[in-house]
Amino acid sequence: MPGHFSWCHPRIRPTVTGALLTSVWIGVGAVGFLWLAQTPPRLSTSADYGIALARLSGLLTGYAAVVLVALMARLPWIERHVGSDRLTRWHAIGGRYTVVAMVVHIASVVWSYARSSQVSTGRQVSVLLRTYPGVLLASIAAAVLIGVALTSVRAVRRAVGYQAWYRLHLLTYVGVALAFSHQLSNGTDFVYHPAVRAAWVALYGTVAAALGYGRLVRPLVGAARQRLVVAGIVDEAGQAISVEVRGRGLGRLRAESGQFFRLRFLSRGRWYESHPFSLSAAPTPHRLRFTVKPVGSHTRSLRELVPGTRVLAAGPFGTLTAQRRRNPKVLLIAGGIGITPLRALFESLPVQPGQLTLIYRCRAEADLTFRGELDELARNRGATVIYLVGRRADRGCRLDSRSLAALVPDLTEHDVYVCAPPALITAVTSALRQAGVPARQIHRESFEPGTSSAGRVTHAAAVSLGVASLAAVFASRSYHFQAGDATDVAAAATAPGTSRADPRPARTPSDEVVLVGSLQRTLYTSVQVAAVLRDGRLVDVRALALPSLDARSRQISAMAAPILRREAIASGSAHVDTVSGATYTSEAYAQSLQAALDSRPPR
Repeated sequence: MPGHFSWCHPRIRPTVTGALLTSVWIGVGAVGFLWLAQTPPRLSTSADYGIALARLSGLLTGYAAVVLVALMARLPWIERHVGSDRLTRWHAIGGRYTVVAMVVHIASVVWSYARSSQVSTGRQVSVLLRTYPGVLLASIAAAVLIGVALTSVRAVRRAVGYQAWYRLHLLTYVGVALAFSHQLSNGTDFVYHPAVRAAWVALYGTVAAALGYGRLVRPLVGAARQRLVVAGIVDEAGQAISVEVRGRGLGRLRAESGQFFRLRFLSRGRWYESHPFSLSAAPTPHRLRFTVKPVGSHTRSLRELVPGTRVLAAGPFGTLTAQRRRNPKVLLIAGGIGITPLRALFESLPVQPGQLTLIYRCRAEADLTFRGELDELARNRGATVIYLVGRRADRGCRLDSRSLAALVPDLTEHDVYVCAPPALITAVTSALRQAGVPARQIHRESFEPGTSSAGRVTHAAAVSLGVASLAAVFASRSYHFQAGDATDVAAAATAPGTSRADPRPARTPSDEVVLVGSLQRTLYTSVQVAAVLRDGRLVDVRALALPSLDARSRQISAMAAPILRREAIASGSAHVDTVSGATYTSEAYAQSLQAALDSRPPR
């Protein structure tokens, strides 16, 4: 209807976004509470502090990893109200902190275990990989996630290309799955607490189900219903390519101008890749048109598509739609191929004559895509099109605050939609704000992480923390903790989370010798024993420190310690069988006892 103007309430987007962020931070708080509840109130040694840091960073890494996967699950309701651009930025920024937390976790574990066992960090790494179940798989997961993070750096991503980056990024799922297995098999908070373990499994299971629905089930069901096929390929000005797709019941997709789909063309050499394509015309119940500028081998090969080729479409995605509009007057600002979604909006936005203006900036006349269509739409709708052709610094081609105010006199009364390369989006947004346009009236989609000064400093500090943690660990590879570090060892023997016995031997007959073994750090706490020798023969073993973090660990210690003591006395050595259900305690018991026996003076 001419002059009809309606839009969805603009507060929906921030409300949903706020709710999503609140739920994420509640999860962070829950993780912090879990860590605090299981951390002893008093930590006695540097190794204890290292273990506490390792637990906290490990929990945060596990939680952040599942949140990052959830952000990219492509759930339609969240995508529609929050926006793919915002979700992608959160994913990119969160990924940096997740990798940093993971590096801190690894460094803290290696350092604190080496400190407790009084060995070099290199030796401790070898012990962890060879003797601790699940650590080797966790190391593979860490290598995968660090590799994915490195290839996501903007310069590296450009060098390797989108296709290689996309395939490598799929390994994230493998890394998260391996890390999840490590958490359940080695995480103190999950091994000894069935309720916490069940909640963690439920969290990962829920996200896995959402991921399967958004990325697999929904696109396949949509493909079966809509039966999308390529209807035609059109070469546009500016080297752009338009792909027309037809199908059944496309109205049920609820696609809007300004949105995009991820298309997968089921033909040889293309079926295994999906790429984002923006709608360049208002969608109809039977036909969709997408336009893209070739920048890689995949998009360049689109000219070879044959009509009738089957298409799998995921979407629609994006919030650069009429629903974000607040005012009757609208200004569209396009740069380069950014004209694609704005061309669809220019066709479909409900406005009265004189209320719609499009500014289209390009370097050359030949790059003006859709010029004929735009001129015709402007005539039919009573809209205005302004072409700015040339370099950004050229007179008459600038998009600074003064130029924008001169081109659109009542600029502050407009909703402004911007779609262009990232640098131009940033410059235009800044110019609009200087011209007095409120931020709530500026609508854009940017998939690049924030690049503000504060953001750069924060990211640099986080990365520096991770690098410093690794450097500190590997710088001490050749340093061996001395067995005579009695202060740390004695304090560790009485650290919270271990049962305490007096490390000083009781008065014994003159023919008996008491030898104190080394403190052995397990995944959960510490174990230390003393060997009692008479005439060079082992006659008793006294437990100086056993796991007692909670009721479950105390129960295991009470069950395992008498069995291990009997076997050691019977064999006269540290060769004892592992007690079922107390693997770590048994191994640490034997190692501490062997260290005590090895310290006996020569006869």
